[in-house]
Amino acid sequence: MKITIINPLAPKGDVIKGRLRQPLCLAGIASILRNKGHEIKLIDMNAMEMETSPVVHETEYLIITSSPMDRWETPYLDLTNAYKVIKTYKDIGAKIILTGPHGTLTPDEIFSKSKDIDIILRGETEETVSELFEHLDDLKTVKGLSYRDKGKIAHNEDRELIKDLDVLPLPAYDLLPMDKYNYNVNEDLLPSPFTIVETSRGCPYNCIFCLKVMHGGRKYRVKSPEKVIEELKYLQDKFQIKSVYFQDLEFTIDKDRVRKICDLMAKKGIKLNWACAARVNDMDDSLVEIMAKAGCKSISFGVESLSRKILNNIQKGTTPEMIANAYEICRKHGVNPNSFYTQGHYGETKATMTESLKNAYKFNIPHPLNRGAEIIPYPGTQLFEMGKKEGVIKEGTWDEIKQLRGKIGTEPDYKKTTLKALSYFILAKIKRYAKKA
Repeated sequence: MKITIINPLAPKGDVIKGRLRQPLCLAGIASILRNKGHEIKLIDMNAMEMETSPVVHETEYLIITSSPMDRWETPYLDLTNAYKVIKTYKDIGAKIILTGPHGTLTPDEIFSKSKDIDIILRGETEETVSELFEHLDDLKTVKGLSYRDKGKIAHNEDRELIKDLDVLPLPAYDLLPMDKYNYNVNEDLLPSPFTIVETSRGCPYNCIFCLKVMHGGRKYRVKSPEKVIEELKYLQDKFQIKSVYFQDLEFTIDKDRVRKICDLMAKKGIKLNWACAARVNDMDDSLVEIMAKAGCKSISFGVESLSRKILNNIQKGTTPEMIANAYEICRKHGVNPNSFYTQGHYGETKATMTESLKNAYKFNIPHPLNRGAEIIPYPGTQLFEMGKKEGVIKEGTWDEIKQLRGKIGTEPDYKKTTLKALSYFILAKIKRYAKKA
């Protein structure tokens, strides 16, 4: 079977920006299908900055994602580029298979948006795609599928989550343009050649805005330290990779596993700069010290807000003191603490915005002032359900939620943080640095 797999160009001007990171979800599919003897062409239009889809003639099936792995948690709101590719391949007679969060969450809406899509893979794709190409004549037997059937849309039962991630083959990195990717946050810390690596899926925490459907929700599953090291060793030997970002929702949930990975990196002579995302309440002095010695250069924290009220409202399970402690530990060991801030959370007001600013100064934590990204009430989140219950979300379409960023349970003019509060923060910072000078 001749199968073309495409990561479309990230949408221009979307609220959610594209990044130059490997579409590991598609590379994983490519690896599985290649191992089964299919002829695979994997094209990353985003990495190659292709405005027009290249046409691989004689393609029998196109597999395309609506948002790649690094955007599973915050998927694109504009699928125009994906639909263009789909139309191009439908015109040459290919069957179209869509994967990603959009089809997983709202398959009926996506089928209605594009009449050219034949099949949607819902959720984790590896086992579903493997079975699909063994049962093309009997789709009703394949779990995790939605598809067109005699003019109607059929939805098969959900597929169980993969329990042991070690059974997954290495993604087909060799089919990707590995020299095109970079760490957009701080390339000085993580130089190219760069790659992302997935070592776990899921997160047991309960933040109301977090979209985890592609990761398997709150069910936390991991690759063993040995499997992670195997992948890192391959990447270093094959592509001379210098840096890695672990694309897990939360890398440090299992601290013993992290310690084992760091220990094996030293024993196997793997010297890489790397970074990850973690929760501030997982940080302790001994763990960060071990991570730093193993090459960790940066840890990204989902701070979201420094308002106690907002942290409680969104069920973050953290406090400004915990955040300050994590920053202090990272700084002590020479690890750059990077914060993700968002605004427009449930209960957001000018007062909570001001509180966040004042706590940033009090605890010496960097703050984007009032420029944090507005929270999006994605389908599949508690925030989405709260918006529906309150009558703010009426249809629940992707077009609708795009217009409701930062508008679920918020004060209408919450972004108009008082000039007095901004002046307080800025002047206080100037005075602090003046004293140090």
